[in-house]
Amino acid sequence: MHGGDGGAADAPIRPREEPLHRDVYELRNIDAEPVAVLAEPWVEVFVAGPGETLRFVASSGVPGAFETEHRGREIVLHGWPGSMLEVFRDDRSVYRSTAPVPPLPSGMSMRTFVDLLFGRRAAEADPRRRRTR
Repeated sequence: MHGGDGGAADAPIRPREEPLHRDVYELRNIDAEPVAVLAEPWVEVFVAGPGETLRFVASSGVPGAFETEHRGREIVLHGWPGSMLEVFRDDRSVYRSTAPVPPLPSGMSMRTFVDLLFGRRAAEADPRRRRTR
């Protein structure tokens, strides 16, 4: 018997939502010198001056996490496929990506893909690959 007894058959149909996976990287610059953070593959550079805090929040329907590289006074954050980025300077949003990170070839991380595509030295030397914020 099918009646309006409030059973599962009467439940509204909702679109399936993908779980949201997030990773947060926070940099508090306690030094007297600025620190640069390069966000890949967004090709954005963010500089934390003395006493400033930068918070990088990536979210995606695909599980993943930032991959980080430390190069002296520069940090490179690599997103993962499907991730979108928002950056906060002292709790104020200063950047929001407009497109997710595209899929990568099987077995590659964003870091290995960027290194293969541009070569580490090419990315560091080419000023067109960097926009400072």
